[in-house]
Amino acid sequence: MEHEEIVEIQDKPLFVCQTVIDVNAQMEASKAAMGKTNLISNLVMYGMCLIMAAYMVMDSIQNDHWKQNALMLGLIALVAVFVFFSRNNAPKKAMARWEEAIIKKYGTNSLHLTTEFYEMSLAQSLREDEEQFVCDGYSSIKELKETENLFLLRHSQNQYYFIDKKGFTTGTADQFRSFIQKHIGGK
Repeated sequence: MEHEEIVEIQDKPLFVCQTVIDVNAQMEASKAAMGKTNLISNLVMYGMCLIMAAYMVMDSIQNDHWKQNALMLGLIALVAVFVFFSRNNAPKKAMARWEEAIIKKYGTNSLHLTTEFYEMSLAQSLREDEEQFVCDGYSSIKELKETENLFLLRHSQNQYYFIDKKGFTTGTADQFRSFIQKHIGGK
């Protein structure tokens, strides 16, 4: 009898969203979370290689040190090529490791989340692990990032709630955007 009363009193969610997190969603979220940081670090690395190479070429021209600087110019070129390939392949390797870990832990290559948004809080559950249930207030949400397919709600330094824009079963993505912008940080 008590259980029936509690169910009747409980608020209905304003928004319900089904989200599938796979390698593609994880890659999209990672790019959004990194923002311009990755681009800036790449430019710094390439700039340093260019400055070193320019210095070596100038020294070679001015002081006729081509033989002495040839090894260093070759090493700088190798470092630049290594940086280029490692920075382009690192995200792919990270996603492959993420997928392996998910398969090892859950036996599937994608996770299925259900997120319910209430007036004062949200609740998120993971289909692959019924033990994992998160209930949090909007004051924990620090920022909203938006990608082509996802809303990313940052709730700690590097942790996000993933919300699929096409996964709403209650409410729409546009309605949700307006709602969450008003509630970020517990407003």
